[in-house]
Amino acid sequence: MVTVPASVMSNRTTHCSHVLGVECSSSSSSSSSSSSSSGISSRSSSSRRISSCCSSSSSSSSSSCSSSNRSSRSRSCSSSSSSSSSSSRGIVVTVVVVLAVVVVLAVVAVVLVLLAVAEVVVLVVVVVVVVVVEVVVVVVVVVVVVVVVVKVVKVVVVVVLVVKVVELVVVVVEVLVVVLVVVVVVVVVEVVVVLVLIV
Repeated sequence: MVTVPASVMSNRTTHCSHVLGVECSSSSSSSSSSSSSSGISSRSSSSRRISSCCSSSSSSSSSSCSSSNRSSRSRSCSSSSSSSSSSSRGIVVTVVVVLAVVVVLAVVAVVLVLLAVAEVVVLVVVVVVVVVVEVVVVVVVVVVVVVVVVKVVKVVVVVVLVVKVVELVVVVVEVLVVVLVVVVVVVVVEVVVVLVLIV
């Protein structure tokens, strides 16, 4: 409900009473002039005119006052509603901006966290790959060394065996030679002895 200031109401009342006074005074002056010229009948008609004038003036003044009250109230109501709507719009815009900023900050924070996690994952993967590669290299080197050592040992064993076999062959040959020599000597001696005995 809209309250109208007292100064406005007093101005309107003064205006309405002023209008009524002018109308009624003009009507009374016309009625007095007509009564001096026409008598009692003219007085009655003028009094009727005065009453009709005053009633019409009062109705017109009341209508004008009520219309001015309505217009002022409607203006004040429209202005207050427009101000409230503008303030509510400003609040809504502020809330929307704050929410947008919060959402953007949240997205940025999530992106930064994801980047940090990605960096950690990449570092872990790189370290694991390096360790695996080093282990594989060490295993390959060990396998190669073992294979080479086994081959070398095989070769050495074969060489040693060959040498031993050769040595044995040499010994056997020497023994055979000695045996043959002894046999030959014995045979020769026997032949000589037999020949000597025969002679």
